[in-house]
Amino acid sequence: MTAKEKQPTNYKEYLGDGVYMDFDGFHIVLTTEDGISVQNTVYLEPEFPERIAQYRDRVHERIKK
Repeated sequence: MTAKEKQPTNYKEYLGDGVYMDFDGFHIVLTTEDGISVQNTVYLEPEFPERIAQYRDRVHERIKK
């Protein structure tokens, strides 16, 4: 089964600005949608949420300076 053939899940949530987040059992899947179809898809590895948190922390530290 290819990534495009993956079955829909019950995890899909709207984040705002046409961006949705889903979970395919391994990846966090981000999509951009125009109300009719998916325009872009990004598959994030399981480690990615921690990387986002680390980036957020680095940015907050820089802003404080």
